[in-house]
Amino acid sequence: MAEPQRQDCSVNRAFLEEFVANHSGPLNPDEPLPIRLVTYYLTDDEVEGEVVDWTLEYLRKNNAPGMLALAIARETVDAVLKVDMTSFFEERQDFEETSLLICADKVAKVVFNKVHEICEEWKDNPPADYTPTPKVSTHAIKNTRRKMEDKHVTIPDLNKLGKKQNNNVSPVGFYAVYDGHGGIDASHYAATHLHCHIVSHPEYASNKAEALRAGFTVTDDKFVDKARREGLRSGTTGIAMIHDENMLHVGWIGDSQGLVMKQGKAITVMDPHKPDREDEKKRIEELGGCVVWFGAWRVNGSLAVSRAIGRWHLDNNMK
Repeated sequence: MAEPQRQDCSVNRAFLEEFVANHSGPLNPDEPLPIRLVTYYLTDDEVEGEVVDWTLEYLRKNNAPGMLALAIARETVDAVLKVDMTSFFEERQDFEETSLLICADKVAKVVFNKVHEICEEWKDNPPADYTPTPKVSTHAIKNTRRKMEDKHVTIPDLNKLGKKQNNNVSPVGFYAVYDGHGGIDASHYAATHLHCHIVSHPEYASNKAEALRAGFTVTDDKFVDKARREGLRSGTTGIAMIHDENMLHVGWIGDSQGLVMKQGKAITVMDPHKPDREDEKKRIEELGGCVVWFGAWRVNGSLAVSRAIGRWHLDNNMK
């Protein structure tokens, strides 16, 4: 990471003025959404994460300053959650049950209209944020797969997405990589919801390590519910880091890897979950599974990682 950068009022004002000039007023009823949705039906508790994700993607496409984008995302979530969504529900017959779900594209129209409203309201008196945040570089390669199944997330201050704002605390950076397999659904879900589960955890302010641990667990539970409902079979490994002043909290599932560089030297901060790890092999066998060699060590002869979000059909042997 490079030296921290500061974001002043003039930068925010310049963005808001340009954005409002190009995106004024509500979307027309027949106008396409400005971003492509990955999921089409939501449960109540998935709305907040999706609204944050849609808002940030939309603003980043328009080169919004990072801290301003987070502030607009939180303001948008608060506004959308007050909307009566009764007419957005549809009854869906899925693989195992009939569910009453929220139609995502109807919510998305409200979201982008709210973003336009907020930017219009803020352009003459934009918020200034002088909190220094680090510059972050990211790079992703699809390789030979038909679709990009991996996702990464960089959030300069996780506090900005919390319901309770405290401007007197230092920024808390969140950085994550999700290595999807068997499709894009699991990695997209984790990249959309895991950090939201972390910041909404009751112990987030006092115990970020526990919030991070719980974030992985809740995200997996929620995605497994969705996967069973919709017949999804994808999964994702992942590694996430919370940077809180002089402390790094690192959480991972599966064999996604990360390291810390200090004065040119690599520092190991995690131990990947792989089937050939003796403790992982023992755990899997005690749960009734097996680890066999099939070009690589695999759980039940299938998956080359011993833990993952999703993959509910292997759930009993992988969690």
